[in-house]
Amino acid sequence: MNRKWRFAIGIGSFGILAVVGLMQAALAANSTPIQVTFREAYPLAGGDQIGSDNGTAYVSGGAVEAVFDASGDLHFYTDQQGRSGGRRLALAFQQPISGCTNCNPPFTAPTLVDAFMSTTGVAVGGKTVAGLLGMPVPASGSVTTGVANLNINFPGWFVRFNPGSYPGSTQVTVTRNDERNWTITAVAPQVAGLIKLSNNGKTQTNAGEFYMPTQIMISCPTC
Repeated sequence: MNRKWRFAIGIGSFGILAVVGLMQAALAANSTPIQVTFREAYPLAGGDQIGSDNGTAYVSGGAVEAVFDASGDLHFYTDQQGRSGGRRLALAFQQPISGCTNCNPPFTAPTLVDAFMSTTGVAVGGKTVAGLLGMPVPASGSVTTGVANLNINFPGWFVRFNPGSYPGSTQVTVTRNDERNWTITAVAPQVAGLIKLSNNGKTQTNAGEFYMPTQIMISCPTC
């Protein structure tokens, strides 16, 4: 719990973000450990805009929390926070959409940040399911494909592939490959919205739309 509060305070929020942090903590209390791996690692030389810090899997434990929460969704804290073994996430904002007049990211080149990542709104065939875990297990030789919101919080900012909270953004593609493995993919024309937080998190300002290609692999050894 203390770790989540420190993250909320670090992004200047005592209000709505603190409440969200408590909700996330409650969901994570009944959780399943997972491993999270990214296609690219810092410095994101291949063009991805979201990746890992060092190319290895994020494994739940110690300074990292990577789980399916009680709702079946991804709940992933890199949570470096100065802890031994802490990790970070690589982000870049080098691909604004054409004609973006309000694009004002905190940086453009790949940068390592403390971050929280989650999925919500997972749907298969137009029907909402119970998170990534609720996606039907595919038959041998096939996959189950759907869509989801992908949400990233880092100090002072939100990234949202979530048209419900950021109109103009889109959802990402999610694939259940088998009983224990999933893939999350973002590729143009899928678009992320960037939100700047100010006034202790009470004010949110749209800071543009960006293509943020990535591929995220999730493994659940105990699923």
